[in-house]
Amino acid sequence: MKFQKLFEPIEIGKVHVKNRIAMSPMLPLGIYRDGMITDRIIDYYIERAKGGVGLVIAGVFKVENEVEAAPIPYYPIVSLKGYGPLAELSDYIHSHGARIFIQLTAGTGRLIPPEVMNEFGFKPVSASVNQAFYRPDVATEALSTENVEKLAKSFRRAAELVVAADIDGIELHAHQG
Repeated sequence: MKFQKLFEPIEIGKVHVKNRIAMSPMLPLGIYRDGMITDRIIDYYIERAKGGVGLVIAGVFKVENEVEAAPIPYYPIVSLKGYGPLAELSDYIHSHGARIFIQLTAGTGRLIPPEVMNEFGFKPVSASVNQAFYRPDVATEALSTENVEKLAKSFRRAAELVVAADIDGIELHAHQG
């Protein structure tokens, strides 16, 4: 077989994955409610595990919604309120012999969709003052040291919840500064 290696198991750290087929991180927008994943998104990921994917990387989940307080959350937020659905998702993925990683992010940064800026007057944040990617006429607000520390604590808290939900790994989504 030409692509035999694809079907061989692999170890990622301490995580055993049954094959080398991974679903890259994606989260169809609008399939969650109140900052939590819904049965519809759980079903979406389960179908990939049923189809033979060895690793599902679910993305993208915000670690908090205060530093970059989007008026409408584009991403689900890792929180105590959302713990149950995450644990349920993990159980279902594992029941099909697959593993699951969760992609964590601080937010959209300077790549916030222009319709959010236009409709809600949302001001994007970034590591330093910069142009918003889709609206170069809008300058980002530089994160304060206090907000960077708050984000770091939020990543830790989110990681602890993800581990408690029996998620197998974490991928950091950090390209949107």
